[in-house]
This record gives sequence, structure tokens and C-alpha cells, in this order.
Amino acid sequence: MFDALGASDCERLASLAGGELRARIEERGCESSFKYLRDHPTELRTIVRVDRDGRDSRVRLVRARVWEAGRNGERERVFRIEPHDGRWVLVTL
Repeated sequence: MFDALGASDCERLASLAGGELRARIEERGCESSFKYLRDHPTELRTIVRVDRDGRDSRVRLVRARVWEAGRNGERERVFRIEPHDGRWVLVTL
């Protein structure tokens, strides 16, 4: 996802997004999403761990260390990943 955003690859971005995130990208348009990232640089540093979501065993919660411009250093974030048409898609960012 971060690579697709950084490369301004709309087709790849759409294939990796699902749910709420995909709806936001479709509403804003790819170029607006890319502009947002240029204005608010974000970098995935490392995956801390991956757990099943207790509410839905098909879903994974990915804990990751992320650097975001304007913040003091790295912070841990949780991303929701869901299966969709035989692949995993990111539904929250």
C-alpha cells in the first residue's frame, strides 16, 4: 500500500484497498490521495505483529511502527486487513 501511494500507482492502490479505505479513495480520487501523502509523508518502518481480530477470525490486525511527518518520531499503529477475492486488502489506514 505504502509503495503504491509513493509510486502514485492508482491501479495498484485500488487493488490493495478495501472497505472504508477504498470508499475514501474512490470518493477523493487517486490524485487527491497521492497529494495527501505528499503533504503528509508517511513511512512504514516495521511490522510488530499480526493477530486475528477477536470479532471476526477472517480479519487480521497488523501492528506496525510508522513514521509520519509532523510527529515526533515513530509510533505504533494498527491496520485492519481483510480477505477479498482471494487476496488481502487494507481497509483502514
